[in-house]
Amino acid sequence: MKNVINSLSRLQKKLLAITFDVVLSIIATSFAVLMYFEISIFFNPYIIVVFSFFIINFIISFTIFSLYKQVFRYFSFNNIVNILYAFFIYLVLNLIFLKIIEFNLLKWQIILFQSLSFFMMVIISRLAFISYISRENSNHLASSIFLYGVTENSVNLFNLLNNTKLNRIVFFIDDDSKYHKSSISTVPIKHTKHLDTLIKKYSPNEVIISDKYDLNTKRNIIRSLEKYNLRIRLIPNLENITEAYLRSSYSEPLSLEDLVNRKKMRGTNIKYLFKNKKILVTGAGGTIGSELVRQIYASDCNKLIMLDNSEYNLYSINKEISNLNDAHNKDTIISSLLVNIKDKKKLERIFKIHKPDYVFHAAAYKHVSILEENIFEAVENNFYGTKNLVDIATERNIERFCFVSTDKAVNPKTIMGCSKRLAELYIQSVYNDLSEKKLTCPKFSIVRFGNVFNSSGSVIPLFNQQISMGGPVTVTSKDVERYFMSITEAVNLILQSTELSNDCSIFVLDMGSPIKIIDLARRLIRLSGLSEKNNENPEGDIEIKITGISSYEKITEELSVNNNLSNTEHGSIFKDKLELIDKVDLDLLYQNLLKSMEIEDEITIKRLLNRFN
Repeated sequence: MKNVINSLSRLQKKLLAITFDVVLSIIATSFAVLMYFEISIFFNPYIIVVFSFFIINFIISFTIFSLYKQVFRYFSFNNIVNILYAFFIYLVLNLIFLKIIEFNLLKWQIILFQSLSFFMMVIISRLAFISYISRENSNHLASSIFLYGVTENSVNLFNLLNNTKLNRIVFFIDDDSKYHKSSISTVPIKHTKHLDTLIKKYSPNEVIISDKYDLNTKRNIIRSLEKYNLRIRLIPNLENITEAYLRSSYSEPLSLEDLVNRKKMRGTNIKYLFKNKKILVTGAGGTIGSELVRQIYASDCNKLIMLDNSEYNLYSINKEISNLNDAHNKDTIISSLLVNIKDKKKLERIFKIHKPDYVFHAAAYKHVSILEENIFEAVENNFYGTKNLVDIATERNIERFCFVSTDKAVNPKTIMGCSKRLAELYIQSVYNDLSEKKLTCPKFSIVRFGNVFNSSGSVIPLFNQQISMGGPVTVTSKDVERYFMSITEAVNLILQSTELSNDCSIFVLDMGSPIKIIDLARRLIRLSGLSEKNNENPEGDIEIKITGISSYEKITEELSVNNNLSNTEHGSIFKDKLELIDKVDLDLLYQNLLKSMEIEDEITIKRLLNRFN
């Protein structure tokens, strides 16, 4: 029966519910009429008017309160309150129409009895349906779950899971003393000090961590649970949740930021840096660009010019910032420009019209493996595009120009790294040329850093997907390690670095210690409640497969060309030594690249890219 109901469309389910309520109305009306008249009244041809009267009125009342838009399986006290409101309107409509039509087969006693009995039948039928669904679902093998942290969201998740009977919440876990010896709907709230005993005794399938905790506390909780080989997940966003979602992914997987134990830097107030300035951000819809936009917007700049060649990304960040502008009643001028930085004429027009004071250049192609196969696009976008922006910014003598680079530009082995390296060198050559000629120029700055948490192309979503499919989890080498930091922290440091530059400084952000990728894979397997399959554990769940490192991939990324970093007044920002290349050499390289690009000579292009490495 349940399968038949689930196979119906939303409209068919709605029509079925209305039909069922019509039957209940007819039954309730029959009882009410028999309370006042003899059974012979049913042979009166006008009795059909009485039945129609009640049916029409309850459909009107139920429609007003959207009772047929509710999902019955998640029936709650609020639904009963809505039905009560609907029946109040239903009773009022019945009495009003009784006064208007004065039909002799309708009496106020009949209306009162019919309304009350119909109300009880509707409530009982809804509760009976819930009971039936729950009994059907109880046949499934339910997973036992601990909910870690009592919040409104964790209680809501408990109610949803409890309604479906697909998963069984065994305990709430919380260290707050106010919950001592308390329970939520018969589920006890236990203190964290009892967690070890509870896990050993009840062997839960999963622990879901609520949204109660900050990032560092959450990391500590994850670390404390790691030894139990449990599936550790995070509480999901409960808006618009569906049963299908509850069945497949009622919790959220861990992210890279949850796993890497990196001390979070306290953000510094940067409002004074950009107040009343006109700021241009390229790549404004990307991972770094969009966070630049958010933090710059918060600094009360006069005008924010967002430039990107992706329509969707530009639309998304424009909508977000425009909504903020409206919500806070700010008068920041917002411009969203769908432009490719390879188009120099359009860039010149943008600088002429908008007259930016600062440029933050974050636009770049960055996916290493893709760019290895698309060398022309990598050079055009990452090098030519940067050259276009630098040339125009210099001609218009803007105040500051910040180039967002990468650790892959240091002794590069990839097309992506080489293209970014050339962009760095070109900026330095322009600065060097203008300085020697004693001409004014923008205050250039170049900022290098490694991977950021939860960026597009992050390794953790890939690992989660591979684990959910039963493995193997693929790692290029057991020795590969990478630096990581949060997007918010990286961008805050980028913005602060602009104030530190009085020439053409290369800044390197404090990335902490590098993390072995294979260690992340192993932790994620354990935190999924599974074990690694290897020679020591052939019966394990998930195998880690070493695929082999490519010729262009490094074991460990470097942050400085000459390992010659010096401190700045900011503890998390270091300065690298400038490499002043003659602009004539870079211009010649540019011309040679153009010629090779025209004839699609990849061999020469690669040779030219490596010339200054």
